[in-house]
Amino acid sequence: TGSGLFFYDGHGFKNYVKADGLIDNNITALYCDSQKRLWIGTEAGLSLFHQNRFRKHPAIRQLKTAKITALAGDATNQRLWIGTAQKGLYQLAGDIVSRQRGLQNIASQRINCLHLDPNKVLWIGTTGGIIQYNDQSVIVFDRSSGLASLNIQAITSDSKGALWIAHASRGVDRLQN
Repeated sequence: TGSGLFFYDGHGFKNYVKADGLIDNNITALYCDSQKRLWIGTEAGLSLFHQNRFRKHPAIRQLKTAKITALAGDATNQRLWIGTAQKGLYQLAGDIVSRQRGLQNIASQRINCLHLDPNKVLWIGTTGGIIQYNDQSVIVFDRSSGLASLNIQAITSDSKGALWIAHASRGVDRLQN
C-alpha cells in the first residue's frame, strides 16, 4: 500500500512513513537478514530498518531510483539479491552493489519475484518466464520448457526439491528440480 511500513511490537502497531526515514511509502518487498535487519524494497529504492530506526547504508544511494520488486537473501554468503521493475537484478555483498550483467539478453528485465532454493540457486520470476541463476550459469525456462504462462508472480520450493511457480492468470506449475 501507499501507507508505509507497519510494525507490530506485541502490543500495537507503529506506522513508519517517509517522514520517519522510509525512502518511499509504497512498499513492494521485505527481507529480514541474519543480523535481524529489515530490508525494505519500495517504488523509489531501498530502505534499511534496524533496532527500531532507519539506517544509512551505501546501497541505498546506489539504488535510489530503482523500483524494487523483489528481495531474497543468502545468509551463508552474506548476499542480498534485489530484483527491479526495469533494471534487472542486483546483488548486495557487504557495502558493494553490483548489477548482474549475465542477464542482459533475457526476454524481460522486469523481475516479479526471487527465490533462493536450499542449494543456493537463485530462481528469478519475470514477465518473460523463469531464470535459474548461479555464479556459473543462466538457464531460461519459458513456454517451450512447459510453463503455462510467462508472467511469473511467485516461486517457492518444497522439501523434495520441487519448485512451485505461480502465474498471474494460469494457476500453478510444478517443476521438478
